[in-house]
Amino acid sequence: MYGTLMRARVKPGNRDALVGAMSEGGSAKGFKVTYVLFPDERENEVMAAVIFDDEESYRANSHDPATEEWYGRFRALLEDDPEWWDGTWFGTA
Repeated sequence: MYGTLMRARVKPGNRDALVGAMSEGGSAKGFKVTYVLFPDERENEVMAAVIFDDEESYRANSHDPATEEWYGRFRALLEDDPEWWDGTWFGTA
């Protein structure tokens, strides 16, 4: 599995809209899941994990014009640019 981990600061009053935006894109080829976390005691901070089957699917999605359009709407909900870390995900049980 391959994907990204994101950390950002949400503009006040935009948490629900951000969750809605993060729930889009579920039909992208190779998409598996998105998890959104609002850390306790950090009112405007958000973290998200977005996971795809493989790096090829992830890269194709990240270069899709529809993703670029989505990012503009997503970014408008944030105080500043998010931090992103791409890489391989491993599940353990």
